[in-house]
Amino acid sequence: MINRTIFPTILFFLSLCSISAQHTVVPFDSEQWELENAQTTITEYQGKKSIQLSGGSIYLPQVSFFNGTIEVDVNFPAERNFFGVLFRMQDENHHEHFYLRPHQTGKPDACQYTPVFNGYAGWQLYHGEGFGSVIDLVPDQWHHLKIVVRGNSASVYYDDMEKAALEIPTLKGDFTTGSIGLNSGQTVHFANFSYQVDERTYPTPVASSANDPKQIKSWQLSQAISNDLFQEVTSIDTKLQNQLQWKTFPTEPGGLMNIARYVSPEEGKTTTVAKLEITAEQNEGKGLVFGYSDQVMVYVNGKLQYGGQNTYRSRDYRYLGTIGYFDAIFLDLKKGKNEVLFVVTENFGGWGIQARWL
Repeated sequence: MINRTIFPTILFFLSLCSISAQHTVVPFDSEQWELENAQTTITEYQGKKSIQLSGGSIYLPQVSFFNGTIEVDVNFPAERNFFGVLFRMQDENHHEHFYLRPHQTGKPDACQYTPVFNGYAGWQLYHGEGFGSVIDLVPDQWHHLKIVVRGNSASVYYDDMEKAALEIPTLKGDFTTGSIGLNSGQTVHFANFSYQVDERTYPTPVASSANDPKQIKSWQLSQAISNDLFQEVTSIDTKLQNQLQWKTFPTEPGGLMNIARYVSPEEGKTTTVAKLEITAEQNEGKGLVFGYSDQVMVYVNGKLQYGGQNTYRSRDYRYLGTIGYFDAIFLDLKKGKNEVLFVVTENFGGWGIQARWL
């Protein structure tokens, strides 16, 4: 006869055992790890068997990870660095990335999240609440890091496993199942790496900003073009227009167009043209506020109307060059079809454009 008082306890214990059975520990001396431009040394460091990663990435190509938990211990020196966890990796150039910044300890961007497309991180595009937070990063001692991924969101825990150090309400990568890994810009130690795959399905929330009627919700983008193609060009002729090929892409729910999501850069070709076609019922002026990263030239019906510089540290040594609705242009529209071209060049930290009507 089953004791019904202890039966729920037994079920709960068995459930925990089942979860624990899916928890996979991968030693750093395992041949499962692959290196991507990484310098590594297996060593004993402050009482833990660890890997010293001195730049580059290591990852587990055989792992299929979409939802689940990734845990690792970290120990870092008091120097400028960017190190963290890669997940849902399609390859080394396409993945979700969470990282810590010891030189920014106690500041709002001590830790950050960004998707990576075509090798371009997008921290200038994804910043503020939901993308970075304050953490006290004490050097030269071990800390525990855990990332819990559920559908379109993730929670990051640092030392305190009860309270999240960063809540990421919307993962921007839209990546499918992929591998997992670790990376670092400079020397850092990792120990006790493990992961757990969660097979459950989680709902995807709809962003309220997706319903903003004033946002530009799609752009025509050209291929990547030479950074010199529009240099000193004040008016666009047919020959120049004929060099451009167009495809239409949607913006993200908040109105951002992360150009690197759709356009593959090449050496010397980190410029694209984002086009809007606007039909006016009469001659009129119309205001458009916009943000860009990192440089822009705006042509209205073939004539140069605006030029801007938003590059990292372009205005002073603290200037981040983050994107926002900080600029405005008043379009002189003619009756009928009008063409507005934003020539956008990437330099560092994010390649993007966004706009909304005044």
